[in-house]
Amino acid sequence: MPSARTFSWLLPLLLLLTAPLWTGPVLRFLDPSAGFQAVPPDPEARSRAEMEGVRFFQDKGGVRDWQLTARRLRSADGENLELDGVDALFHGSGEEGRQMSVSGEHGRYQTETRSLTLQGQVLLRAEPDYRMATENLEYREEDRELFAAGEVTVSGAQFEISGRDLRYDLTSRDFQLAGPVLCTLQDAQLR
Repeated sequence: MPSARTFSWLLPLLLLLTAPLWTGPVLRFLDPSAGFQAVPPDPEARSRAEMEGVRFFQDKGGVRDWQLTARRLRSADGENLELDGVDALFHGSGEEGRQMSVSGEHGRYQTETRSLTLQGQVLLRAEPDYRMATENLEYREEDRELFAAGEVTVSGAQFEISGRDLRYDLTSRDFQLAGPVLCTLQDAQLR
């Protein structure tokens, strides 16, 4: 009968000689990713972000151009930001530096075109006492212009103008309305 000492060197020799037969199955068993199929990322899948109490600022040449506050922001693709409860403040340029505020129920900011669209009871307030009401408004940053398609009412202390399809240039403060346009003037000093 062989001694224990013979088995002490025979067993490792036997394991070494039979290693090609058993190493493959043992290594597959010990591999943590065995049987796991990694799913490649879907290029069509987009991340979704949602934030509350959001504020954006746009500065040009160290001077504040506009700022926007939204109660809620949602983004499915990072390029179109859906906004709820939107308030925007446009800072005037030049010596007078007049400010204009705009608010709306819903909005969309497109980062690629840098345009802001507001919808739902859009109200614009400009100094000193001008107000504009419409259902939708688009701001194009590149042109510094506001566009409102549909019914628009512009009012001040002594006038009210109703029309369609407003175009308002923030730099020159000129606006155009398409017809029919109705203008009502009120004389505050009747004698």
